[in-house]
Amino acid sequence: MSDWKEVYSEILSSYVGRYKEARGNSQLRNEILAGVKSEVLKHEPEDSMGLPPHLRVAIGTVFLPHLDPEDQDDEIAIIQHILAVTRKSWAESCEGEDAREEKACPTKAGDYKKAFTTCTVEQRIFKEEMDAYDRARGTQRTPRP
Repeated sequence: MSDWKEVYSEILSSYVGRYKEARGNSQLRNEILAGVKSEVLKHEPEDSMGLPPHLRVAIGTVFLPHLDPEDQDDEIAIIQHILAVTRKSWAESCEGEDAREEKACPTKAGDYKKAFTTCTVEQRIFKEEMDAYDRARGTQRTPRP
């Protein structure tokens, strides 16, 4: 099984220059990484080659040796931050069913209260109109037994 970097080396090499020129512009670099990712995903992989789970991070690590040392430090910090956030969200999602159930339950009494829908609003308005009509006519409703 071949490495994904070797299979997609032409795509990666075509974007390295633009990535290197985008020094200090993180938004442009993110757009370039997204473009590389979409190009890689467009082309069917040969054999049964697996892509890395964090493809944008993996592409960023491929581009690291081509950057200036100052840029390398910044990019390494960004990559480490992305991986830390991903690990944290993965750990939170794997807490178990009891923890997930506990988070889903409301903690305040007001959270149990249902929000107004068009139907409940119409019912309330109808009741108020009927009460006003009954008061105007002098009739009283008798409670049901």
